[in-house]
Amino acid sequence: QIDPNVTSSANLRYFTKAINEVSKPVEQKEDPAILAEKRQRRLARNRESARQSRRRKKERLVNLGAKVNQLQRQLEGEVRQKIQSMEAGLSRKRSAQVQGWIEGGGQSIDELTEILQSTGVNCPIRRAVIAHQYDFLRQSFFSGHSQFSVWLMRQPHSCFTAANHLKPMPLPDKDPSKKSTAGTRANSKLVGEKLFGDEKEKNDGRGVTCEANNKLLLWPLYCYEVGMTMEQEDRIVNQAHAEFHEVPKFQPKLQQMHTSRSVTNQMQNTMLCLSQVSSQRHESLLDILTPAQTIALLQWTKQKKERASAIMERQVKADRRPSSLEDAMQKLEGVRLQMNSTLH
Repeated sequence: QIDPNVTSSANLRYFTKAINEVSKPVEQKEDPAILAEKRQRRLARNRESARQSRRRKKERLVNLGAKVNQLQRQLEGEVRQKIQSMEAGLSRKRSAQVQGWIEGGGQSIDELTEILQSTGVNCPIRRAVIAHQYDFLRQSFFSGHSQFSVWLMRQPHSCFTAANHLKPMPLPDKDPSKKSTAGTRANSKLVGEKLFGDEKEKNDGRGVTCEANNKLLLWPLYCYEVGMTMEQEDRIVNQAHAEFHEVPKFQPKLQQMHTSRSVTNQMQNTMLCLSQVSSQRHESLLDILTPAQTIALLQWTKQKKERASAIMERQVKADRRPSSLEDAMQKLEGVRLQMNSTLH
């Protein structure tokens, strides 16, 4: 043991360094073949680890997709149940309000008109249900995110490269033999993050938006919003964008989807117009009939509709065999005639 009080600090430092050099084991140079074998094993382990990581990521995406579909089906079922209970609830509400109106003397025409408007075919609840059902039909043709994806893929290549001059200078790659784009291009997500911060400061902390034709902001902000990685951006810009323009007969398919959405919009407008006309017809009864006669007519109409629905349900249950379109149309025509005879 060395006494530090006797030996100076400089001599002690040199002495410790000499002891460490002497006690260091002699390094033996390994065989280059062994080093190459170790390197190959390390690369193989890295490749296997990356492969397992991609497999787990793919499984997670599949599981998430299945869960989303399951939750979507569950939500649709609950919405259908809510719509069915809504119809029964409106019917009970109308009956209760009409009964209260009769018990109150049945003299106020304005009160009866309010009852017919709030529980009729054109009430706000039924209009919301019509909008929801046709919106679901439009989504089945062409969902909102699908529309955005198609619109984005139809943009020129300059839409994805307009903000390249804002990207930071890349670091030189240590190994020039590697065929990687990481050393030649920066991620647009980083540019979007910087642009988001700059725009947020200009807007006093409010949300950041941009016009669809703003090529400088659109793609970087989108990459930042969805957290897009460099690999994903490469696949979209350099692969998916080129493959999209090579899809055979894409324009006719796109036209068919737009036609389907247009027809659905027209059907929704027709349903809303029919609901409004029907509501006005019911309200016009008060100009012809007395309030008591109007109530009696509405109750009679309700009973006949319930009877017609029961006939249709029995008709559907009686024949569940698959049939052609013509047979189905003939059966529907027979049911319609039977319903008309029942109403008359």
